[in-house]
Amino acid sequence: MDKRNAVLTAVWFAVGVLLICCIVLAVGTKKERALLDRKVRLYVYGKGLLELDLEEYLVGVVAAEMPASFHAEALKSQAVAARTYTLKRLERIARTGSPYPENADITNLPQEGQAWLSEDERKQKWQDDFAQYEKKIRDAVYSTKGEVLVYDGALIEALYYSTAGPYTEDSTAVFGAYYPYLKAKPNPYDKHSPRYTDAKTVSIAELEKAFGVSLDVKNLVLARNLPQGPEVFAAATLLEPWSNPDPTASPIKILSRNRSGRVELVQIGSTVVRGVDVRTKLGLRSTNFTFEVSANGNYITFQTVGFGHGVGMSQYGADGMAKEGFDYKEILSFYYPGTQLVLAR
Repeated sequence: MDKRNAVLTAVWFAVGVLLICCIVLAVGTKKERALLDRKVRLYVYGKGLLELDLEEYLVGVVAAEMPASFHAEALKSQAVAARTYTLKRLERIARTGSPYPENADITNLPQEGQAWLSEDERKQKWQDDFAQYEKKIRDAVYSTKGEVLVYDGALIEALYYSTAGPYTEDSTAVFGAYYPYLKAKPNPYDKHSPRYTDAKTVSIAELEKAFGVSLDVKNLVLARNLPQGPEVFAAATLLEPWSNPDPTASPIKILSRNRSGRVELVQIGSTVVRGVDVRTKLGLRSTNFTFEVSANGNYITFQTVGFGHGVGMSQYGADGMAKEGFDYKEILSFYYPGTQLVLAR
């Protein structure tokens, strides 16, 4: 009898746990479903406020954010990331209110959320390929309708960008916030990106103005070939931070790189600045850079690897994975590890 009672107790305990899980899931699903049913209030600069169904809004986002020529599975991964990003923003707007004109949820500017193209803009962009690309984008959006990414039952910060380079980036390095699914990791999939490498030359005068410093050209000439750390393309250690061992008093020197190989701190004259600030102020494509001073000391050229902040999904990486046979679920799992793909409807 005692054994039977123990078995019954265990069974009822399991039923209770299952019931609680179902209630929690139902509450979460109901919350997400309410967001799915809500119109997206999009402010388009120069035109005004539009109210769009979520999936129709996403057609314009995917068309603007990812080349329509990309593999269909990459476009699906972009649709899910953009949907998750949008719903997360709607949650935030509901709590804090809107910072945008006409109480909008989001605008058509990528720096204020996500890029967006109207149907007329898509026609102009794609010309004779409009019918083909429009169908491809719509298939990606509507074949994943309602699908979002969650972590511990909550919508994730589904960040994305163009090209990572050898490694993705930690969220803390760029945004100062820790998310377990946004961590630096090896990324071999976007080497086909035309944005994988770049170079930008600025004058020393521009550099001095940007950071409020004064540099001795003579010292710059002498220091132009000083070591800047490990070669990013063939790093000896994987995902290990690095500090500059060079003891010389170089006027410009990379002091440290973080786990992803991106520049963390830079010495510019008497000032130490963050790599993210160098990227922002000089308009570099990424913080994964090296530099070289011209022979006369008047110019400095930055060689960059990757394009974007590097946190989350590499769009060219998604395309690369798709071309290697991975489906959109596997792509999302790679770039947002530990997350779950759920249907919020």
